[in-house]
Formats: sequence, C-alpha cells, structure tokens
Amino acid sequence: MSGMKLERSTWSEAFSALDATLAAVLLAAAFSVRGAPWAALVGLVPLWGMARVAPEARAVRFGAAAAFAFWAVTLRWLTNVTVIGWLGLSAYCALLVMPSVLFANRWKGGPMGFALGLAGIWWGMEWFRGWFGGGFPWNPLAAAMVPWTWTIQPAEWIGAGGVSALVALANALLAWPLTGGRRRRAMEEWLRGERPDASPPPPVSRRRRVKDTAAWGAGVLAVAAWIGIGFLQDHSYGSAEFDHAERPVTVAMVQPSIPQDEKWVSSKVDMIYSRLATLTRQAIAGPAPAPDAVLWPETAVPDDLLTSKRSMALASSLCRARGTPLVTGTLDTVLDEAAGTVAYYNAAALLDAQGRPAASYAKRHLVVMGEFVPLSRFIPAAWRRALGIPPDITPGTAGGRFPLGPRGAEVPAAPLICFEDLVASLARRDVADGARLLVNLTNDAWFDDALAPVQHMRAAALRTVENRVPLLRAANTGVTCAIDRTGRVTAILRDGATGRTAAPGVLRATVLAPPDGMRLTFYTRFGNIGGVPCAAATALWLLAGWFRNRRKGRIPDIP
Repeated sequence: MSGMKLERSTWSEAFSALDATLAAVLLAAAFSVRGAPWAALVGLVPLWGMARVAPEARAVRFGAAAAFAFWAVTLRWLTNVTVIGWLGLSAYCALLVMPSVLFANRWKGGPMGFALGLAGIWWGMEWFRGWFGGGFPWNPLAAAMVPWTWTIQPAEWIGAGGVSALVALANALLAWPLTGGRRRRAMEEWLRGERPDASPPPPVSRRRRVKDTAAWGAGVLAVAAWIGIGFLQDHSYGSAEFDHAERPVTVAMVQPSIPQDEKWVSSKVDMIYSRLATLTRQAIAGPAPAPDAVLWPETAVPDDLLTSKRSMALASSLCRARGTPLVTGTLDTVLDEAAGTVAYYNAAALLDAQGRPAASYAKRHLVVMGEFVPLSRFIPAAWRRALGIPPDITPGTAGGRFPLGPRGAEVPAAPLICFEDLVASLARRDVADGARLLVNLTNDAWFDDALAPVQHMRAAALRTVENRVPLLRAANTGVTCAIDRTGRVTAILRDGATGRTAAPGVLRATVLAPPDGMRLTFYTRFGNIGGVPCAAATALWLLAGWFRNRRKGRIPDIP
C-alpha cells in the first residue's frame, strides 16, 4: 500500500483472489442439489485463467485455496460422520487439482496444447483419485453434466473420465482468449519488474495470432461436435437396433427412510419391520398386476436375513402374498466351525416367488474405515474392543446374477451395493460377463438426506451410458429411481407435498433391458483407455519439472 492508493501488484493479487473465489463458487454450484451443468462448463475458466497470468507462487496459493473451498463445500455432508475426515479428504482432493493449475501457469505454447494438456491432466487425476487407496470416485466433472444427458453420451466410448476431459477441454478453450494470451503474462512480469527491458513487451506477431486463432477454432469445433453428436445420439439411441428386442422389467422399490441412528437400536426394531411390511404390501397390492420383483435397500433388515427367523419369516410371507420375488440388502454371517472364525459380509439376497433364497451377492469394493480398517489383522483383539472398532467386513470375490423380470423372460441383473455403482470397473465387468440390468441397493442415511444422495445418483447414472444398460436404485433415504440407457432418470420417488426424495414410500417403475446378445460398447470391451496414460504422463511431467528445478537449484518456497 502507498498512502491511500493501491499498488499495481496489490490490484493484481485482488483480481487473482476474485478469480479463485469465482471458480470455487461455480464448481460448487455445478454439484449442488439443484445442479448447474453450465457452471461445470465454465467453473475452471477463472481458476486456469488466473493461473495463466499470475506468478507461480500466487497461482499455487490461490489455486489450492479455491480447490479446497470447492471440495469442502461439496463434501460438507461428510461432517455428519467425521469432521477430521471431511477436512482431510477435501485437502487430498484439492491436491489433485493442483497439477492442472501448475500446467496452466507454466505452459508457453499455443491454445491447442494448452487445452489438450489440461484435459489430459484432469482425466489422469480423476482416474488416480478413483483408484489410489481403494479410490474415491466422487463428483467427477462428468457427473455434473448428467442433467444435460446429451453431453454424457460419449461415455460409451471413453467412459466418465473421458467426458470429464471434454468438459475440461471446453473450460480450457474458454480460459485461453479470456486471459489475454502471452502478452498479458509478459505485461504482468514487466509490471512486477521481472523483465530486464525498460519498456512494455511488444505485441504478439500477426502470424502467431493467426496460428493460435486457427488452433483455438479447431478446438471449439471439436467441442461443438461433441455436443452435436451427443444431442443426436441422446434422442435416437436404440431406436433402430434394440427396440424390437428390449425386455421390460417392472419393479417396486421400497424406501423405508430409517434414520441411521435408529437402524441398529433395539427399541426401533418393531418399527423397522412394520414399515418394511406396510410399504411392501402397498407395493404389491392389486388390482394392478404384481411387479416382477420388489427391491429393498442396503441392510434393510436389522439383522442377518438368512439366519434370522423373524426377518426370514417376514420376507418370505411377503413374497408368497402375490408370488413376487424380493431383492434386499442384508448383513451375512458365515461361521467356519473348523477354523473357529466368523466372516461378515455386506450382502444382497434374492428370494424367489415362494420366499426361498435363490441367489446372493457379497459386496466386493469396501469402504476404507467404514467397512474395514487397513492392517487390522495386526491390531490386537483387546485393543479393538477398547477402541470400539467393529469387526471388518469381508469383501466378496465375484459379481452376482439375479434373474429379474416376467417369468420365463428374466433378465440377468447385477447387484451393486452402496458406492459400488461409482466404481466403473465393477459395472463394466458385470455387463461384460452377461448382466443386462444394474441394481443398486444403497443407504445414504449416514450423511444427509439431500446433497450426498443426489451427488451419488448423478455419478451412478454414468454407468448406464458407459455400458448401455438401465439402472434401478433402491435407497434407504433417497434417491430411489430408475435410469435408462442414456442416463436419463425416468422415474424418481418424491414426497408429493415437499418434493423431497428422503420420505418413505414406494416407487413402481419399468425399465427396458437390452437383449443378452447386445453389442457391447467400446467402453465395456476396453475400459478406461485414457486414465492410466494421462495419469502417467502427468506424473512424468511433474517429476521432470521437479528435477529440472533441482538441477538449477531453484525449488521455490510457496508462501
């Protein structure tokens, strides 16, 4: 400060802070309950624009603050479980945004390399976040675009990660012209006194401007092609190839809406059984034809279904009432008498029309610290009891196949429990092995009844486009819904008076499943072909920069 006047550097810092704040606000809006896909298409523009013209230390400082603020706001539902975990996870996710900020700051070339580099880095970092340490594939950029289903159709080729890269590409192409190009960066350096010449930098040559404009225009045409082709595909997919062979499956999804702090309380057991029974009888009541199946959510009953006389009696009687199969989430306990050990599973079970166990599935992808503690085998049993650490859940080893649909024309359905519908590789593997319908049984009551369930549902919708199979979601507190093969929500359970998705109720929905001989999508056959190469290239680029700075003896401290 000089008197009452702001110095040039102070003004520059103020604009950088404003850009960072705007980026955090826009990205948070993109993942809000209402959703704002447009905000995802521009949310990174102020962040990368700021990084492009600011000094590296400032770009890193404000970029980290913006990324942390965005993640802290969008993951605020985690405070219902752990505040420390919320802060730590927000910081970790923000850290993975920083390679893109560094790239935007250090890039010296033209707009095409700028845009492709940022898109590739974003694809790689999202893949890494979904893989490292068991993975946290929450809120990919592609999920913010789900309300605009025409933007996510390329997922059948490049997966959700590729769609996120396209969104990043659009942001980068907008950031390039809005930040004024190389001359503005040079002007910033001159104003800070970092250029040895005494005069402002000369303008960029006409030839260079033409070349950059042409490259930028090519990128814009690529984004326009993505949107145009997606729009056409969204409105025509399947009309010619599968309509004659699609198989309808009608289910009734029961949402009991049991608060998490009541699910395992002994005084609430009667209430839980009563609500499940009442809603299920409502679901199968005539005179309409009975549904092909009833779905209950994850761990719907307050004990082990297959070994509990009360739970099994209730479920079986409801199946026999109209000959309706039941799919439910349950804990499963397996005692190995010879070894003297007990294994616990987070499972799904199918009871047939007579109420007899017909198939089961054990959750494969467990939640760290929620369903198991890393290295728990080395924690003495006495310590576990003293610290209140529950027994670990044992992971399943294979996918399940539940036959659902009209008798004699059943569709092989793959059950996914809790956040497994966010793990793209699981659904991809199940569809490649023959599943033609995905069924997610979940309980998001751990968190909140609005933001977390909506974010979960949007990310799950990407599995339908990647594999071109529909998805049925039965949730404890929402969002209970049906999603078709274009990622569009075709039915959703809402309270008629408030519009909330957390109220108890029943949703009856029909989805059209493709034939067993459907042509598998490119993504189903080959998987996420870009994630690993982009992550590896990003890591090599960061290492190269670190070694280069170390050789020169200038690894700057970030204030």
